[in-house]
Amino acid sequence: MATEREARIADAVLDLSHRAGAPNAPDLLGGLAVHVHDLLNVQAVAITRMDGRSRVRRTVASNRLCRDLMEAQLRLAEGPCWDSAHNRESLGPVRFGSGDRRWPRFDRYASEAGITAVTAIPLRIQNAKAGVLMLVNTAEPVLSGLEVRVARVLADAATACAAQRHSMHDLRLTVDQLQGALHSRVVIEQAKGVLSERFGVSVGEAFSRLRDHARRRSLKVRDVASEIVEGSGPQELNPHR
Repeated sequence: MATEREARIADAVLDLSHRAGAPNAPDLLGGLAVHVHDLLNVQAVAITRMDGRSRVRRTVASNRLCRDLMEAQLRLAEGPCWDSAHNRESLGPVRFGSGDRRWPRFDRYASEAGITAVTAIPLRIQNAKAGVLMLVNTAEPVLSGLEVRVARVLADAATACAAQRHSMHDLRLTVDQLQGALHSRVVIEQAKGVLSERFGVSVGEAFSRLRDHARRRSLKVRDVASEIVEGSGPQELNPHR
């Protein structure tokens, strides 16, 4: 029988999956941060998106301390989140205050800020764009191995939804571009027919005249063709004048 906590985790995954297809969907990363904070034994959560050059695109954090902790790692170019984002591997929980030799400057910063442990989980948002989920403990107990697995599941659900949303957006753009190209082709074909009949030339010759006229005036062939079809084109190419 499923426990109350297991049911809440399932509800969180379902919520993240539903966000991708809804119009004006709430931010997926913000939703991920809320669910992780509510479900796991952490005191703060932050998520940062970075591009392929490690430049920050956006950071979502549950409090100012957590945001500062993430920004410190990006500024120092060291820390579990920095390594996780670049190596694509989960790290932690990493405890601080013992002089960690991997990140000496960040270890000192985290200790002075009262951080007990940090867990970093990499995110693949879209193509080369990367991100990292940071889970912060400021008190004992720190995250268990099972809770880290739950965080990975929620992160995977959110990034899968993000990928679906981007795919849908790309598909809509492609359809719009194809429809525009088809409309342009239809208009140009109509203009070629009008000019062919007007001048008694082949369709190929009609297109050459249309194209040359557009080039001489630095106009788009489609725009000139539309004017011709509507009967308001240039006099030398308009069969109605």
